[in-house]
Amino acid sequence: MHKEHQPVIAPLGKVIESCRNAKRLTLEKLANNSRLTMGSVHLIEKEKRDPKVSTIYSLASGLNIPLSAFALMGEIMVKLELTSLDAEAIELIAEEVSIAHSKILRLLNR
Repeated sequence: MHKEHQPVIAPLGKVIESCRNAKRLTLEKLANNSRLTMGSVHLIEKEKRDPKVSTIYSLASGLNIPLSAFALMGEIMVKLELTSLDAEAIELIAEEVSIAHSKILRLLNR
């Protein structure tokens, strides 16, 4: 029997849109913060454009969220079958990822 492939993380566009909405940013504000066009952000959120890593980094910076937090948010959304995350969950994930990054950097710099 062939088992249908289940995604392990939510689509990046859904994660970005969820973060933007939770932070109450308009498409225009996120585009400006990220130094992208509104059209680009819209197409990425709607999964009609596959962004380069540098674009994803710009969006993470524009949202003031660690880049690696996007993957964790996407994984949580799939595991809990959520279509979005609320502001409190996004801030908690971003904070925990930042703490983990700091700990790893301190460990590696010993």
